Amino acid sequence: MDHKVIVNGASCTADSPWMTWADLMEYKYQCASINLGQRGLGNESIITKALHTAYQTENPIIILMLTSIDKWDWYTEDQNIITQLQKEKHKPYSIVDQTLGTYWSTGIWFPTLKEHYKQKYYSQTHMVLNTIKHIDWFVKTCTQQQWPFLLLTDSRIFAYTEVELDNNFAEVKTYAFDRLINDVTGPFYKQIEKHTDTQSMIHHGDERGMPVIHSKYKAHPGTAVHYEYAKNKLFPFLDQYLPTTSLQMEDLVASEQKIWDNTNR
Repeated sequence: MDHKVIVNGASCTADSPWMTWADLMEYKYQCASINLGQRGLGNESIITKALHTAYQTENPIIILMLTSIDKWDWYTEDQNIITQLQKEKHKPYSIVDQTLGTYWSTGIWFPTLKEHYKQKYYSQTHMVLNTIKHIDWFVKTCTQQQWPFLLLTDSRIFAYTEVELDNNFAEVKTYAFDRLINDVTGPFYKQIEKHTDTQSMIHHGDERGMPVIHSKYKAHPGTAVHYEYAKNKLFPFLDQYLPTTSLQMEDLVASEQKIWDNTNR
């Protein structure tokens, strides 16, 4: 059976100055994936767009790199606002097209129109619950449709927020992987825990003595970390579905890693 790979995630998946796990996957398997990734995306937009695309794709395999829970995906149908957002660093992110509305996903940055929400209505428990609900929806849909899927994580998304990660990685890496789970979210978390990678790409690299925090880009590890993580988590999964190649990747990875090294001043 011929499969089409759909990938999605934030800036550790796409819009990166160096090759990511998604790029390395395409190179290794000599395949063109449907890469839906965009910087700033939160888990709601990552999962929603991936499922919408999968329904329109024959024999999909879906691979997502989930991200921190404190990224609010704001959905708006106001065309005046959408026009304004075209000038922003983080562009609108549509499920279909902008005439039907769009997400505005800005990571942990809450600028202009989003600032009021952050000050008045933001709730960490709600953000955790929203991610859990979308993961549960994703897993149940893929299982029902018999779509192979893999849920990766760029960081330990239920251990700390991205704000905490950017402020002090040395501290947060000691936190329990479920630190953000409380009595409200706990029963729901138990239903999806086994489907998400609690180690994460960043900790996978750090535990092997690799640098993972960039002076400018913060928690965006270089290609070498992406490669080690992919060898451990991604490639064994895809080997079940895609024909493998004998391409040597080490020189490519080393070349891409130099981009990270040379900008990390």
